[in-house]
Amino acid sequence: MSDVMDVAVPSKFEQSGATFDEASKAGVIRPVLLTKNRFVINGQEVPDAPQYAGGEAIILNNIEPALPPDEIYGRINRALLKFNDAEQLKQIHVTRIDGNTGQGPTHAAVVLVANKNFDYGKNPADWRDKLAAPAWKVVNEGVVTDPSLQKVSNFDPQVAGDTQKAAMLATLGSIIAIMVWICLAAVWRSQVWHRDRGGDDPRHGHGRGRGRTFALVCRHRDRSRAGA
Repeated sequence: MSDVMDVAVPSKFEQSGATFDEASKAGVIRPVLLTKNRFVINGQEVPDAPQYAGGEAIILNNIEPALPPDEIYGRINRALLKFNDAEQLKQIHVTRIDGNTGQGPTHAAVVLVANKNFDYGKNPADWRDKLAAPAWKVVNEGVVTDPSLQKVSNFDPQVAGDTQKAAMLATLGSIIAIMVWICLAAVWRSQVWHRDRGGDDPRHGHGRGRGRTFALVCRHRDRSRAGA
C-alpha cells in the first residue's frame, strides 16, 4: 500500500539535536537583523525576512532526506501542539534557500520566527529565553522526531474512497442478513403456530389427524352395534 500512502520519515540537518548554545555558536541560530532592509543566508536573500525583523532565523542546512518547505512547516506546527507556550511562536514561516522556488523537496531552508513582545533589539535575554530557545526545541522535535509519533500518516483519496465503499457494502450486507433472519423467524413461528393449532405434533394428544382417526373408529363401532 506504499504506492498510495504518504509515509513520512524523520529528517536531520546540520546541528540537529545540538543544544541551543552549540547551535548558536555554529551560526545555525541567528537574530533577524536587516542590513539595508535585506537579510542574506547562504548567499541567498530571504525575501520575507523584513516581516520577521527582530525575530529568529533557524538555518536548516543539509536536510536529509530533503523535505518540501510546506512539510517542514507542517511538522513544526504539529510539534507545537505539545508545547505549553505555543502562543509565543504563532508567527512562523519556512522558506527554501537553495536558489530554487516552489514546494519541491529541498536540502536547505530557513525557519523564521517572530514575536513583537520578544524583539532581539529591545531585550536579547527575553529573545533568547522566551523565543529563540523554545523555537529551536520545537523545530528539532518537529523535523527530527519520527513523524509517525506525531501524526497518523495521510491516506491517498483513493484509499479513503475504497474504505468508505467497503464500509457501505458491509453495512448493506448486515441489513440484508437481518432482514433474511426476520423473514425466516416469521415463517418458523407461523409453522409452529399452525402445528400447535391442530397438527400432527406427537407432543399433543388431540391433533387434527388423531381426531379424524377417533371419529372413524366411533362410526365403525356404531355400525357394528346396529348390525347386531
